[in-house]
Amino acid sequence: MGFLSYAHKLFDELADKDSRVCSILISGLARHGCKLEALHLFSNMLAYGIEANSFSLAPVLMACVAIKDLNYGLQIHGYVIKMAANYDAFVNSALVVFYGKCGSLSQSRRIFDDILERDRVSWTVMIACYAERAYVNEAWELMVEMQLQGVEPTSHTVTNMIRFVSMEKGRQLHAFVIKRGKGLDCYVGSSLVNFYAKFELLREAQRAFDTMRERDIVAFNCMISVYGKLRHESSAIGLFKEMGYWGLRPNESTFVGASVWGALLGACAMQGDDMFGEIAAQHLFELEPECSASYVLLSKIFVMRGRWDDAVAMRKKMNCQGIRKEAGCSWIEIESEIHEFVAGDRSHPRITEIKSLLKGLDSRLRSFIQEEHKSIKVENFKSKSLGLLAHLE
Repeated sequence: MGFLSYAHKLFDELADKDSRVCSILISGLARHGCKLEALHLFSNMLAYGIEANSFSLAPVLMACVAIKDLNYGLQIHGYVIKMAANYDAFVNSALVVFYGKCGSLSQSRRIFDDILERDRVSWTVMIACYAERAYVNEAWELMVEMQLQGVEPTSHTVTNMIRFVSMEKGRQLHAFVIKRGKGLDCYVGSSLVNFYAKFELLREAQRAFDTMRERDIVAFNCMISVYGKLRHESSAIGLFKEMGYWGLRPNESTFVGASVWGALLGACAMQGDDMFGEIAAQHLFELEPECSASYVLLSKIFVMRGRWDDAVAMRKKMNCQGIRKEAGCSWIEIESEIHEFVAGDRSHPRITEIKSLLKGLDSRLRSFIQEEHKSIKVENFKSKSLGLLAHLE
């Protein structure tokens, strides 16, 4: 925004302002979110008798869409007709988008039909208007007509369609892209990955990802997200690591939401992966600071890796923050009688016998482990194993 303010200052200092200079600033303001300022400048431009051109009209129409000012957009359309500029494909494409976004698809189509020389942009925006309003059949028919007219659909055309079509039509679009022989670019490839994931077709999503001729951070983010949502956590971690081989670094969109991070932390706990486990856990601490499961799983990973001090520190952190793990509970049926055991509970009528049996098992287990792992100190193992006696469940 600093450069934009400077540009505005220079503009204000100009003695002679023409249509070209005004159009440049209007376009810059509209692109950088200053929609109202762009409209205000456009109004002043007309008030000073400076004639608008397609380079100022199109961004102003997009500004009207952004702030949902239908009346102002209608006035601009009237100005376009008055100035006989309605044959400009650039402006007409903007009008197609304007009416489409405002819900008037019939008016969008009338303007589209009146364009004498339609380019790819004209076709693409009309198809997008239909698709976004769930007029999928109309969008599909228009895309077929586009090809019959000798205009090849762009990546934007395909991605606009793929989000809304059925599985059958989505496969046809995929086949069309392959038939072109240009391979999948990042834009189309990522859209296909998300499309197949919507139908839980993991193999097809993987194939779309694998056949992309190039992969950027967006493509990797899409595939990692799909793995996480479909509970293929190990594959997500593997792809996360592969990003480094491509010279890519994760960004804030690589893993979105607690569910994906939670799935990855669970996979790390099964594999004993402390490096990625810590990454996943830290994000979960921020997303769900009061959820005990993240702390418990990371503590488990530390134990698996022999990082006892870190495991103890994690438990202390839970206590300091007042986070309590839900007590473990189990049941067993003996001779048609149900016995319930809860962690820390001492109310069972045969608690003395149970504790005696557990102590015997604990002693035998400690002796066995010490024999197998000579490096474990007796006092260290004792401090950790005796805590198990509280977990009767």
